[in-house]
Amino acid sequence: MIGLVVVAWVGVGVTALLWGRSWARWLRLRRRPVLQADQLSGVKDGSPVTVGGTTAADDGRVAPWSRLPAAWHQETVRRGHREDGGGYVDWRTDVRRGEGDRGIYHGGVRVEVAEDLAGRGLFALRAPMIARSYQDNGRERTGQRRPYAVAEHIVRPATAVVVTGTLLVEPDGTRRLIRGGWADGTAEGDPREVRGRYAAYRRKVLLVGAVLLAVAVTLTVLTVLDVL
Repeated sequence: MIGLVVVAWVGVGVTALLWGRSWARWLRLRRRPVLQADQLSGVKDGSPVTVGGTTAADDGRVAPWSRLPAAWHQETVRRGHREDGGGYVDWRTDVRRGEGDRGIYHGGVRVEVAEDLAGRGLFALRAPMIARSYQDNGRERTGQRRPYAVAEHIVRPATAVVVTGTLLVEPDGTRRLIRGGWADGTAEGDPREVRGRYAAYRRKVLLVGAVLLAVAVTLTVLTVLDVL
């Protein structure tokens, strides 16, 4: 019984932490202007913004491992190169430079999104702009049959995306969104969804927390009565 009480109270603590983090993130995001990619001309360099747009159109580019259409793709391959009898100890990582277009478009205007920002999620249960499309672990079929691990990430073409980040204006006029803080991220969707999705998420977390709190209190009372 005591174990269940501990688990229940830990669950209450975790949900409280999730709710608080979501609220703190929303407090940061709600102060930002919500714009489309072609509405940034009057925004100052270094300003935090929420921007909507669509990823590059499908130009026939295909990701090499998943064979999925991709506006942009990148692969990370790890291979074992030396075995000491107990397993491979020398793993070498090959990160292949991303290929394609990592921008978002609206009204004929392009805004580039930094890679570290594009791969960071914004909504629960909603893919970020750069999402994992393939993962595999195995051994080579020829030669030394070395073990390998492959992870592929892509930007889906012609997909609506919302990005929260800091605007950086390059000397040549190129506009880029970079990660300026822990609240920044990306998601497939529309910028008008931000308020509603965060509110819905907090309601769900609050409901789960209330249920766990009721269970925790009940189990605690039963445990105390049992001891007495």
